[in-house]
Amino acid sequence: MTLFTEAEIITNHQKLNTQTGHQQVTNKRVGIQLGKMMVEINAQQAINPEFAQLHKLIAQAC
Repeated sequence: MTLFTEAEIITNHQKLNTQTGHQQVTNKRVGIQLGKMMVEINAQQAINPEFAQLHKLIAQAC
């Protein structure tokens, strides 16, 4: 098993991020995750408005 340093992992990840296809897939995944977060936040709004507001602020910061 090959062990990588943190710098090597970051460098390899940055190389992947420069590839158009990879970036499109990454953007789509992030969009899907944000959509799921917003649905969950809206569901929580009915149960605990203060907790939902905190999650909404965190999602907007991302």
